[in-house]
Amino acid sequence: MDPLEPVRLLQHGCVRFEFNDAVVVVDPYQIRHATHDADLIIITHAHADHYSPADIDKVRREDTCFVTTPEIAHKLAEAFNIDNMYLSEITYDAPTTLFECGAGVTPVVAENANHPVDAGFGVVLEFGGVRYYLSGDTDVLSDSVRCDV
Repeated sequence: MDPLEPVRLLQHGCVRFEFNDAVVVVDPYQIRHATHDADLIIITHAHADHYSPADIDKVRREDTCFVTTPEIAHKLAEAFNIDNMYLSEITYDAPTTLFECGAGVTPVVAENANHPVDAGFGVVLEFGGVRYYLSGDTDVLSDSVRCDV
């Protein structure tokens, strides 16, 4: 399989992955058409071009799982009345989390002049047998991060 086949860059940092009827969306932003089909939504940090409640509402379902910072998890719970069992609060140094849709999420450091190291995270997403790196907002990438794409 071509490792880019399941990947769709939607806008800015927003990327959609589809594999075997499972959908993962990272940093929903400027979503043009409501699909309400995300199994998993990853939100890397609180800036409006990565955390957009209006866009999250276009891709989420009632049983969508979320991976995000503690700050955003609190906002999601309030905005959408999401049950805690669907919210995974992580920081850049958290261990890998596996999800029923087949995705594995490993947070990594994301840091630059506008983002202190504890403001969010980048992601190594294991999905469909491929490891993808999504930076969040970062200028620094650890030599220990190994990915296919």
